[in-house]
Amino acid sequence: MPDLGFQKDDFDAVALIYAHFSPEIRSKYHELLISFLRRDGLIIFEGFSKKHKIYQEKNPRVGGPKEEDLLFSMEEIKKDFGSLNFLELYEAEVDLKEGKLHDGLGAVIRFVAQKK
Repeated sequence: MPDLGFQKDDFDAVALIYAHFSPEIRSKYHELLISFLRRDGLIIFEGFSKKHKIYQEKNPRVGGPKEEDLLFSMEEIKKDFGSLNFLELYEAEVDLKEGKLHDGLGAVIRFVAQKK
């Protein structure tokens, strides 16, 4: 695990926006990031769900990781962030308009969770 230079309880909020880590390190990174949160701190998350593969097959311009193991399932999110209180957690279809490499319908998981 790399030393990111932060300490336990350093932050009021952490945002993970399309932060797709490999399965070998994902849970450890999530655990580390949770440790940086103060009590009542928030994690704000958006990442491509495993259902996103269906959208990529229809439209390669929608972007996102091509490897399914880099995508998220609701079960993986609940496992990695289960120590937090989910204020909002859902899977949604979104219409991405973020340039040539992210253009079209896709599937994401979004959540806001609070450290207990």
